[in-house]
Amino acid sequence: MIVKDLVVIGAGPGGYDVAVKAAMSGLSVTLIEKAEIGGTCLNHGCIPTKALYHHAHVLRELKSSDELGLLNLRFDFDYSKVLERQSEVVNQLVNNIKQMLVKANVEIIYGTASFVDDCTVKVNDIYIQAHNFIIATGSKEKIIPIEGYNHSKVLTSKEILELKVLPKKLVIIGGGVIGVEMASIFSEFGTKVVIFEYMDRILPLFDEDISSRLKIYLKKQGVEIYTDTLVEKISDDHNQLMIKAKTKKGKEIEVDSEYILMSTGRVANFEHLNLEEINVMVDKKGIVVNENFQSTIPNIYAVGDVLGKTMLAHVATFQSYKALDHILGKENNTNFKVIPSCVFTLPEIATAGLTESEAKITLTDILVNKFLFRANGKALTMGESEGFIKVISHHNKLIGVHIIGPHASTIIHEAILIIEKGLNINEVVNVIHAHPTLSEALLEALKGLNE
Repeated sequence: MIVKDLVVIGAGPGGYDVAVKAAMSGLSVTLIEKAEIGGTCLNHGCIPTKALYHHAHVLRELKSSDELGLLNLRFDFDYSKVLERQSEVVNQLVNNIKQMLVKANVEIIYGTASFVDDCTVKVNDIYIQAHNFIIATGSKEKIIPIEGYNHSKVLTSKEILELKVLPKKLVIIGGGVIGVEMASIFSEFGTKVVIFEYMDRILPLFDEDISSRLKIYLKKQGVEIYTDTLVEKISDDHNQLMIKAKTKKGKEIEVDSEYILMSTGRVANFEHLNLEEINVMVDKKGIVVNENFQSTIPNIYAVGDVLGKTMLAHVATFQSYKALDHILGKENNTNFKVIPSCVFTLPEIATAGLTESEAKITLTDILVNKFLFRANGKALTMGESEGFIKVISHHNKLIGVHIIGPHASTIIHEAILIIEKGLNINEVVNVIHAHPTLSEALLEALKGLNE
Protein backbone atom coordinates (compact mmCIF):
# COMPACT_ATOMS: atom_id res chain seq x y z
CA MET A 1 0.00 0.00 0.00
CA ILE A 2 1.40 3.36 -1.08
CA VAL A 3 0.51 6.26 1.23
CA LYS A 4 0.61 9.86 -0.05
CA ASP A 5 -0.44 13.32 1.08
CA LEU A 6 -2.10 14.00 -2.29
CA VAL A 7 -3.15 11.98 -5.32
CA VAL A 8 -3.98 13.91 -8.48
CA ILE A 9 -6.00 12.00 -11.06
CA GLY A 10 -5.48 13.40 -14.56
CA ALA A 11 -2.36 15.09 -15.95
CA GLY A 12 -3.97 17.84 -17.99
CA PRO A 13 -3.92 21.57 -17.14
CA GLY A 14 -5.91 20.93 -13.97
CA GLY A 15 -3.56 18.19 -12.84
CA TYR A 16 0.11 18.45 -13.74
CA ASP A 17 0.65 22.03 -12.58
CA VAL A 18 -1.01 21.56 -9.21
CA ALA A 19 0.95 18.33 -8.70
CA VAL A 20 4.19 20.27 -9.09
CA LYS A 21 2.95 23.09 -6.88
CA ALA A 22 1.83 20.65 -4.17
CA ALA A 23 5.16 18.83 -4.21
CA MET A 24 7.05 22.11 -3.96
CA SER A 25 4.89 22.94 -0.94
CA GLY A 26 6.20 19.86 0.82
CA LEU A 27 3.46 17.31 0.07
CA SER A 28 4.15 13.79 -1.16
CA VAL A 29 2.30 13.58 -4.48
CA THR A 30 1.27 10.88 -6.95
CA LEU A 31 -0.03 11.89 -10.37
CA ILE A 32 -2.13 9.29 -12.22
CA GLU A 33 -2.68 9.59 -15.97
CA LYS A 34 -4.38 7.02 -18.19
CA ALA A 35 -3.05 8.39 -21.49
CA GLU A 36 -0.59 11.23 -22.04
CA ILE A 37 0.96 13.90 -19.81
CA GLY A 38 -0.58 17.23 -20.75
CA GLY A 39 -4.08 15.89 -21.30
CA THR A 40 -6.40 16.73 -24.17
CA CYS A 41 -5.44 20.41 -24.26
CA LEU A 42 -1.77 19.84 -24.91
CA ASN A 43 -1.91 16.65 -26.97
CA HIS A 44 -5.18 16.83 -28.91
CA GLY A 45 -6.70 20.27 -28.41
CA CYS A 46 -5.49 23.77 -27.61
CA ILE A 47 -1.81 23.45 -28.53
CA PRO A 48 -1.91 21.42 -31.77
CA THR A 49 -4.85 23.51 -32.96
CA LYS A 50 -2.95 26.74 -32.28
CA ALA A 51 0.04 25.34 -34.15
CA LEU A 52 -2.26 24.87 -37.15
CA TYR A 53 -3.66 28.34 -36.56
CA HIS A 54 -0.21 29.90 -36.78
CA HIS A 55 0.37 28.24 -40.15
CA ALA A 56 -3.02 29.46 -41.36
CA HIS A 57 -2.18 33.00 -40.24
CA VAL A 58 1.18 32.96 -42.04
CA LEU A 59 -0.47 31.52 -45.15
CA ARG A 60 -2.99 34.36 -45.16
CA GLU A 61 -0.19 36.93 -45.00
CA LEU A 62 1.64 35.24 -47.86
CA LYS A 63 -1.50 35.36 -49.99
CA SER A 64 -1.60 39.15 -49.54
CA SER A 65 2.13 39.60 -50.12
CA ASP A 66 1.54 42.00 -53.03
CA GLU A 67 0.28 44.57 -50.53
CA LEU A 68 3.64 44.37 -48.76
CA GLY A 69 5.60 44.90 -51.95
CA LEU A 70 6.55 41.22 -52.25
CA LEU A 71 5.65 40.81 -55.91
CA ASN A 72 5.37 37.53 -57.79
CA LEU A 73 6.00 35.57 -54.61
CA ARG A 74 5.83 31.82 -55.22
CA PHE A 75 5.48 29.14 -52.54
CA ASP A 76 4.29 25.57 -52.06
CA PHE A 77 2.15 24.48 -49.13
CA ASP A 78 3.23 21.12 -47.67
CA TYR A 79 0.69 19.90 -45.11
CA SER A 80 3.03 17.15 -43.92
CA LYS A 81 5.49 19.84 -42.78
CA VAL A 82 2.67 21.55 -40.89
CA LEU A 83 1.93 18.31 -39.04
CA GLU A 84 5.62 17.74 -38.40
CA ARG A 85 5.99 21.12 -36.72
CA GLN A 86 2.76 20.56 -34.79
CA SER A 87 4.21 17.33 -33.33
CA GLU A 88 7.49 19.04 -32.48
CA VAL A 89 5.70 21.76 -30.51
CA VAL A 90 3.57 19.23 -28.61
CA ASN A 91 6.52 16.96 -27.84
CA GLN A 92 8.63 19.84 -26.58
CA LEU A 93 5.92 21.00 -24.19
CA VAL A 94 5.17 17.47 -22.97
CA ASN A 95 8.86 16.88 -22.26
CA ASN A 96 9.09 20.19 -20.41
CA ILE A 97 6.20 19.17 -18.16
CA LYS A 98 7.68 15.73 -17.52
CA GLN A 99 10.95 17.35 -16.46
CA MET A 100 9.08 19.68 -14.09
CA LEU A 101 7.30 16.71 -12.51
CA VAL A 102 10.52 14.72 -12.09
CA LYS A 103 12.36 17.72 -10.67
CA ALA A 104 9.56 18.23 -8.13
CA ASN A 105 9.67 14.53 -7.15
CA VAL A 106 6.12 13.86 -8.25
CA GLU A 107 5.47 10.16 -8.68
CA ILE A 108 3.81 9.44 -12.05
CA ILE A 109 1.71 6.31 -12.58
CA TYR A 110 0.14 5.56 -15.96
CA GLY A 111 -3.20 3.79 -15.78
CA THR A 112 -6.90 4.19 -15.05
CA ALA A 113 -7.73 5.07 -11.46
CA SER A 114 -10.87 4.08 -9.60
CA PHE A 115 -11.85 4.72 -5.99
CA VAL A 116 -12.01 1.81 -3.58
CA ASP A 117 -13.10 4.01 -0.70
CA ASP A 118 -12.84 7.71 0.14
CA CYS A 119 -9.16 7.37 1.04
CA THR A 120 -7.97 4.80 -1.50
CA VAL A 121 -7.67 4.45 -5.28
CA LYS A 122 -6.67 1.46 -7.33
CA VAL A 123 -4.59 1.70 -10.51
CA ASN A 124 -2.87 -1.21 -12.30
CA ASP A 125 -3.56 -3.47 -9.29
CA ILE A 126 -1.74 -0.95 -7.10
CA TYR A 127 -3.56 0.52 -4.11
CA ILE A 128 -2.73 4.09 -3.18
CA GLN A 129 -3.99 5.72 -0.01
CA ALA A 130 -3.99 9.49 0.38
CA HIS A 131 -5.16 12.20 2.73
CA ASN A 132 -6.55 14.20 -0.19
CA PHE A 133 -7.41 13.71 -3.87
CA ILE A 134 -7.87 16.14 -6.76
CA ILE A 135 -9.86 14.76 -9.68
CA ALA A 136 -8.89 16.45 -12.95
CA THR A 137 -9.96 13.87 -15.52
CA GLY A 138 -11.25 16.42 -17.99
CA SER A 139 -13.83 15.81 -20.69
CA LYS A 140 -14.43 13.83 -23.85
CA GLU A 141 -16.09 14.56 -27.17
CA LYS A 142 -19.88 14.69 -27.12
CA ILE A 143 -21.17 12.54 -29.96
CA ILE A 144 -24.67 13.13 -31.32
CA PRO A 145 -26.07 9.77 -32.53
CA ILE A 146 -27.08 11.00 -35.97
CA GLU A 147 -27.85 8.15 -38.37
CA GLY A 148 -24.50 7.17 -39.88
CA TYR A 149 -22.40 8.98 -37.24
CA ASN A 150 -20.13 5.95 -36.74
CA HIS A 151 -18.66 6.11 -40.25
CA SER A 152 -14.84 6.02 -40.28
CA LYS A 153 -14.71 9.43 -41.98
CA VAL A 154 -16.85 11.11 -39.31
CA LEU A 155 -14.15 12.55 -37.06
CA THR A 156 -13.85 14.04 -33.60
CA SER A 157 -11.76 17.13 -32.84
CA LYS A 158 -8.94 14.76 -31.84
CA GLU A 159 -9.06 12.64 -34.97
CA ILE A 160 -9.09 15.55 -37.40
CA LEU A 161 -5.73 16.66 -36.00
CA GLU A 162 -4.36 13.21 -36.82
CA LEU A 163 -5.30 13.28 -40.52
CA LYS A 164 -2.19 12.89 -42.65
CA VAL A 165 -3.76 14.35 -45.80
CA LEU A 166 -5.50 17.70 -46.05
CA PRO A 167 -9.23 17.20 -46.78
CA LYS A 168 -10.55 18.64 -50.02
CA LYS A 169 -13.96 19.18 -48.42
CA LEU A 170 -15.03 19.19 -44.77
CA VAL A 171 -18.51 19.43 -43.26
CA ILE A 172 -18.53 20.60 -39.63
CA ILE A 173 -21.51 19.72 -37.46
CA GLY A 174 -21.58 22.38 -34.75
CA GLY A 175 -20.70 26.05 -34.93
CA GLY A 176 -19.26 26.47 -31.46
CA VAL A 177 -15.67 27.36 -30.57
CA ILE A 178 -14.02 24.21 -31.92
CA GLY A 179 -16.17 24.23 -35.05
CA VAL A 180 -15.43 27.80 -36.10
CA GLU A 181 -11.73 27.48 -35.28
CA MET A 182 -11.41 24.41 -37.49
CA ALA A 183 -13.47 26.07 -40.20
CA SER A 184 -11.24 29.15 -40.23
CA ILE A 185 -8.01 27.13 -40.22
CA PHE A 186 -8.89 24.49 -42.82
CA SER A 187 -10.56 27.02 -45.10
CA GLU A 188 -7.33 29.01 -45.15
CA PHE A 189 -5.48 25.79 -46.02
CA GLY A 190 -7.69 25.46 -49.11
CA THR A 191 -10.32 23.02 -47.85
CA LYS A 192 -13.93 23.71 -48.83
CA VAL A 193 -15.75 24.00 -45.49
CA VAL A 194 -19.46 23.83 -44.65
CA ILE A 195 -20.83 24.46 -41.12
CA PHE A 196 -24.19 23.20 -39.85
CA GLU A 197 -25.35 24.80 -36.58
CA TYR A 198 -28.60 23.90 -34.83
CA MET A 199 -28.91 27.25 -33.04
CA ASP A 200 -29.83 30.49 -34.81
CA ARG A 201 -26.20 31.66 -35.00
CA ILE A 202 -22.64 30.41 -34.77
CA LEU A 203 -20.94 30.93 -31.40
CA PRO A 204 -24.40 31.09 -29.78
CA LEU A 205 -23.01 31.74 -26.28
CA PHE A 206 -21.01 34.80 -27.37
CA ASP A 207 -22.14 38.39 -27.81
CA GLU A 208 -24.42 38.64 -30.84
CA ASP A 209 -22.30 41.30 -32.54
CA ILE A 210 -19.27 39.00 -32.35
CA SER A 211 -21.23 36.07 -33.80
CA SER A 212 -22.67 38.08 -36.68
CA ARG A 213 -19.34 39.68 -37.57
CA LEU A 214 -17.52 36.32 -37.51
CA LYS A 215 -20.15 34.89 -39.85
CA ILE A 216 -19.36 37.68 -42.32
CA TYR A 217 -15.63 37.00 -42.12
CA LEU A 218 -16.01 33.23 -42.48
CA LYS A 219 -18.25 33.63 -45.51
CA LYS A 220 -15.72 36.03 -47.00
CA GLN A 221 -13.14 33.31 -46.43
CA GLY A 222 -15.32 30.89 -48.42
CA VAL A 223 -17.02 28.99 -45.60
CA GLU A 224 -20.63 28.01 -46.22
CA ILE A 225 -22.79 28.35 -43.09
CA TYR A 226 -26.24 26.94 -42.30
CA THR A 227 -27.80 28.00 -38.98
CA ASP A 228 -31.14 26.91 -37.50
CA THR A 229 -30.41 23.59 -39.16
CA LEU A 230 -30.46 20.00 -37.91
CA VAL A 231 -28.31 17.31 -39.52
CA GLU A 232 -30.52 14.22 -39.80
CA LYS A 233 -28.52 11.61 -41.69
CA ILE A 234 -25.03 10.73 -42.88
CA SER A 235 -24.65 8.15 -45.64
CA ASP A 236 -21.87 6.75 -47.82
CA ASP A 237 -22.29 7.13 -51.58
CA HIS A 238 -19.33 5.56 -53.41
CA ASN A 239 -16.73 6.73 -50.84
CA GLN A 240 -18.33 10.17 -50.72
CA LEU A 241 -20.25 11.14 -47.60
CA MET A 242 -23.72 12.58 -48.09
CA ILE A 243 -25.18 14.80 -45.38
CA LYS A 244 -28.92 15.37 -45.20
CA ALA A 245 -30.14 18.27 -43.06
CA LYS A 246 -33.31 20.25 -42.53
CA THR A 247 -33.81 23.84 -41.41
CA LYS A 248 -36.27 24.63 -38.64
CA LYS A 249 -38.51 26.09 -41.35
CA GLY A 250 -38.59 22.72 -43.10
CA LYS A 251 -36.17 23.33 -45.99
CA GLU A 252 -34.19 20.21 -46.87
CA ILE A 253 -30.45 20.53 -47.55
CA GLU A 254 -28.12 17.90 -48.98
CA VAL A 255 -24.37 18.29 -49.38
CA ASP A 256 -21.49 15.92 -50.02
CA SER A 257 -18.14 15.86 -48.25
CA GLU A 258 -14.88 13.96 -48.00
CA TYR A 259 -14.86 14.13 -44.19
CA ILE A 260 -17.21 15.25 -41.42
CA LEU A 261 -16.12 16.83 -38.13
CA MET A 262 -18.47 16.15 -35.23
CA SER A 263 -18.01 19.33 -33.18
CA THR A 264 -21.04 19.23 -30.89
CA GLY A 265 -19.44 19.96 -27.55
CA ARG A 266 -17.78 17.99 -24.75
CA VAL A 267 -19.00 16.11 -21.69
CA ALA A 268 -17.39 15.47 -18.31
CA ASN A 269 -15.25 12.34 -18.12
CA PHE A 270 -15.68 10.55 -14.78
CA GLU A 271 -17.39 7.18 -15.43
CA HIS A 272 -14.35 5.04 -14.62
CA LEU A 273 -13.77 6.62 -11.18
CA ASN A 274 -16.39 4.53 -9.34
CA LEU A 275 -17.77 7.68 -7.69
CA GLU A 276 -21.25 6.34 -6.99
CA GLU A 277 -19.84 3.59 -4.78
CA ILE A 278 -18.19 6.11 -2.46
CA ASN A 279 -21.13 8.56 -2.55
CA VAL A 280 -19.51 11.40 -4.49
CA MET A 281 -22.44 13.35 -5.90
CA VAL A 282 -22.66 13.95 -9.65
CA ASP A 283 -25.38 15.64 -11.67
CA LYS A 284 -26.19 15.61 -15.39
CA LYS A 285 -23.23 17.93 -16.06
CA GLY A 286 -20.46 16.54 -13.88
CA ILE A 287 -19.10 16.25 -10.35
CA VAL A 288 -20.81 18.53 -7.83
CA VAL A 289 -18.44 20.69 -5.76
CA ASN A 290 -18.58 23.60 -3.32
CA GLU A 291 -16.75 26.95 -3.55
CA ASN A 292 -13.49 25.28 -2.53
CA PHE A 293 -13.93 22.55 -5.17
CA GLN A 294 -14.62 19.88 -2.57
CA SER A 295 -17.01 17.13 -3.62
CA THR A 296 -19.55 15.67 -1.21
CA ILE A 297 -16.59 13.75 0.24
CA PRO A 298 -14.55 16.63 1.77
CA ASN A 299 -11.08 15.19 1.06
CA ILE A 300 -11.93 14.54 -2.61
CA TYR A 301 -11.69 17.66 -4.75
CA ALA A 302 -12.60 18.03 -8.44
CA VAL A 303 -11.58 20.72 -10.93
CA GLY A 304 -11.81 21.61 -14.61
CA ASP A 305 -13.89 20.02 -17.34
CA VAL A 306 -14.98 17.14 -15.10
CA LEU A 307 -17.31 19.61 -13.39
CA GLY A 308 -19.13 20.05 -16.71
CA LYS A 309 -19.29 23.82 -16.53
CA THR A 310 -16.64 26.24 -17.81
CA MET A 311 -14.50 23.96 -19.96
CA LEU A 312 -11.35 26.02 -20.39
CA ALA A 313 -7.78 24.93 -19.64
CA HIS A 314 -6.87 28.08 -17.72
CA VAL A 315 -9.98 27.75 -15.55
CA ALA A 316 -9.01 24.18 -14.64
CA THR A 317 -5.54 25.35 -13.60
CA PHE A 318 -6.77 28.14 -11.34
CA GLN A 319 -9.46 25.92 -9.84
CA SER A 320 -6.74 23.39 -8.95
CA TYR A 321 -4.74 26.17 -7.27
CA LYS A 322 -7.73 27.04 -5.11
CA ALA A 323 -8.29 23.39 -4.21
CA LEU A 324 -4.64 23.02 -3.19
CA ASP A 325 -4.70 26.21 -1.14
CA HIS A 326 -7.74 24.89 0.72
CA ILE A 327 -5.87 21.65 1.44
CA LEU A 328 -2.89 23.67 2.70
CA GLY A 329 -5.07 26.01 4.74
CA LYS A 330 -4.16 29.06 2.65
CA GLU A 331 -6.48 31.86 1.55
CA ASN A 332 -7.37 32.03 -2.15
CA ASN A 333 -9.63 34.78 -3.47
CA THR A 334 -9.58 34.00 -7.20
CA ASN A 335 -12.67 35.45 -8.86
CA PHE A 336 -14.10 32.75 -11.13
CA LYS A 337 -16.82 35.09 -12.38
CA VAL A 338 -14.37 37.03 -14.55
CA ILE A 339 -12.89 34.61 -17.07
CA PRO A 340 -11.33 35.35 -20.46
CA SER A 341 -12.47 33.18 -23.34
CA CYS A 342 -10.57 33.19 -26.64
CA VAL A 343 -11.39 31.82 -30.08
CA PHE A 344 -8.56 31.43 -32.57
CA THR A 345 -10.27 32.23 -35.83
CA LEU A 346 -9.01 34.65 -38.47
CA PRO A 347 -9.28 37.22 -36.95
CA GLU A 348 -9.11 36.25 -33.27
CA ILE A 349 -11.95 36.61 -30.79
CA ALA A 350 -11.66 37.29 -27.06
CA THR A 351 -14.36 38.05 -24.55
CA ALA A 352 -14.93 38.54 -20.83
CA GLY A 353 -17.80 39.60 -18.62
CA LEU A 354 -21.42 40.10 -19.64
CA THR A 355 -22.70 40.14 -23.19
CA GLU A 356 -24.96 43.05 -24.15
CA SER A 357 -28.10 40.88 -23.99
CA GLU A 358 -27.11 39.50 -20.56
CA ALA A 359 -26.46 43.01 -19.25
CA LYS A 360 -29.83 44.27 -20.47
CA ILE A 361 -31.64 41.44 -18.69
CA THR A 362 -30.07 42.07 -15.30
CA LEU A 363 -29.18 45.79 -15.32
CA THR A 364 -30.51 49.18 -16.32
CA ASP A 365 -28.60 52.25 -17.52
CA ILE A 366 -25.87 50.30 -19.26
CA LEU A 367 -23.65 52.03 -21.83
CA VAL A 368 -22.24 50.33 -24.94
CA ASN A 369 -19.53 51.52 -27.29
CA LYS A 370 -17.53 50.08 -30.18
CA PHE A 371 -14.17 51.06 -31.58
CA LEU A 372 -13.22 49.75 -35.01
CA PHE A 373 -9.72 48.45 -35.66
CA ARG A 374 -9.69 50.24 -39.01
CA ALA A 375 -9.28 53.45 -36.99
CA ASN A 376 -6.22 52.06 -35.19
CA GLY A 377 -2.84 52.96 -36.64
CA LYS A 378 -1.04 49.76 -35.64
CA ALA A 379 -3.80 47.55 -37.08
CA LEU A 380 -3.61 49.42 -40.38
CA THR A 381 0.17 49.08 -40.58
CA MET A 382 -0.19 45.34 -39.95
CA GLY A 383 -2.80 44.99 -42.68
CA GLU A 384 -5.19 43.51 -40.11
CA SER A 385 -7.85 46.16 -39.64
CA GLU A 386 -10.94 43.92 -39.57
CA GLY A 387 -13.04 43.85 -36.43
CA PHE A 388 -13.79 45.91 -33.36
CA ILE A 389 -13.68 46.18 -29.59
CA LYS A 390 -17.06 46.38 -27.90
CA VAL A 391 -17.23 47.57 -24.29
CA ILE A 392 -20.17 47.58 -21.89
CA SER A 393 -20.32 49.60 -18.68
CA HIS A 394 -22.62 50.15 -15.73
CA HIS A 395 -22.25 53.10 -13.36
CA ASN A 396 -18.83 53.86 -14.87
CA LYS A 397 -17.53 50.34 -14.25
CA LEU A 398 -16.58 47.99 -17.07
CA ILE A 399 -18.76 44.86 -17.03
CA GLY A 400 -18.15 43.33 -20.46
CA VAL A 401 -15.56 43.37 -23.26
CA HIS A 402 -15.92 41.63 -26.62
CA ILE A 403 -13.14 41.74 -29.19
CA ILE A 404 -12.85 40.44 -32.72
CA GLY A 405 -9.65 41.55 -34.39
CA PRO A 406 -5.86 41.25 -34.40
CA HIS A 407 -4.27 39.83 -31.23
CA ALA A 408 -7.59 39.85 -29.40
CA SER A 409 -6.33 37.09 -27.10
CA THR A 410 -3.59 39.43 -25.85
CA ILE A 411 -5.61 42.64 -25.58
CA ILE A 412 -8.28 40.98 -23.43
CA HIS A 413 -5.99 40.75 -20.40
CA GLU A 414 -5.91 44.49 -19.79
CA ALA A 415 -9.71 44.43 -19.91
CA ILE A 416 -9.79 41.54 -17.44
CA LEU A 417 -7.86 43.57 -14.88
CA ILE A 418 -10.19 46.55 -15.30
CA ILE A 419 -13.27 44.36 -14.74
CA GLU A 420 -11.73 42.26 -11.98
CA LYS A 421 -10.56 45.24 -9.92
CA GLY A 422 -13.71 47.28 -10.54
CA LEU A 423 -11.68 50.24 -11.76
CA ASN A 424 -13.39 53.53 -12.50
CA ILE A 425 -13.39 54.08 -16.26
CA ASN A 426 -12.69 57.81 -15.80
CA GLU A 427 -9.41 56.85 -14.14
CA VAL A 428 -8.51 54.11 -16.63
CA VAL A 429 -8.74 56.41 -19.66
CA ASN A 430 -6.13 58.69 -18.08
CA VAL A 431 -3.55 55.88 -18.05
CA ILE A 432 -1.02 56.52 -20.84
CA HIS A 433 -0.91 53.85 -23.54
CA ALA A 434 2.01 53.54 -25.97
CA HIS A 435 1.49 54.64 -29.55
CA PRO A 436 1.06 53.07 -32.04
CA THR A 437 -0.26 49.88 -30.43
CA LEU A 438 -3.32 47.67 -30.70
CA SER A 439 -3.98 48.29 -26.99
CA GLU A 440 -4.92 51.86 -27.88
CA ALA A 441 -8.07 50.43 -29.44
CA LEU A 442 -9.28 49.35 -26.00
CA LEU A 443 -8.44 52.79 -24.62
CA GLU A 444 -10.43 54.49 -27.39
CA ALA A 445 -13.37 52.17 -26.86
CA LEU A 446 -13.41 53.05 -23.16
CA LYS A 447 -13.17 56.77 -23.92
CA GLY A 448 -16.37 56.46 -25.92
CA LEU A 449 -18.23 55.41 -22.78
CA ASN A 450 -17.47 58.78 -21.21
CA GLU A 451 -18.51 61.00 -24.09
